[in-house]
Amino acid sequence: TGLTGGVAYKAQIVTENSVGIQASSLANVAFTTVDFTAPLSVNRGILNNADKKTYALFMVFNEQIVGGTGNLDLRKKSDESYVKTIPASAITSTKITTTADATKYGVAVNNWVSVIDLGMTLPSYTEYYVVFPSGYIKDLAGNVFTAGSFGNPINKAEWPITSQDFELPIVTVAFA
Repeated sequence: TGLTGGVAYKAQIVTENSVGIQASSLANVAFTTVDFTAPLSVNRGILNNADKKTYALFMVFNEQIVGGTGNLDLRKKSDESYVKTIPASAITSTKITTTADATKYGVAVNNWVSVIDLGMTLPSYTEYYVVFPSGYIKDLAGNVFTAGSFGNPINKAEWPITSQDFELPIVTVAFA
């Protein structure tokens, strides 16, 4: 059809007879196409706040997302124990855009970022992974996030995390 899903359009309906003569406009119509496209994650990672010694997860999407259903789990890789559970109701997204000259640098950013604050300190150099079910993230039209390298649902091989070193070194001085 050539129309983009989830976009508002305006159309003017006109008639034309068999010899190509157009009649006056019959109607002006405004409509919005239906969005059937699932959100796409273009980046993901972990943020660390060295001042507070806390962590947050982030995901960048090509469109605005909201929480769906289920829980995101941060699990410890060594024993698969649950470290933190975040309900889908905690998911929001914020618009990010570039301020640089996109024509000069060849890159334009017009995405949405979701930051999930873990609000906790993780032991240094410990391996974790993130898992969440299908339906945990969706777009405003209700399309479930299923694409990208995550697969559906996200599994432990898809998003591994290793915590950073926030611990101060211990110095021992011995005098002989």
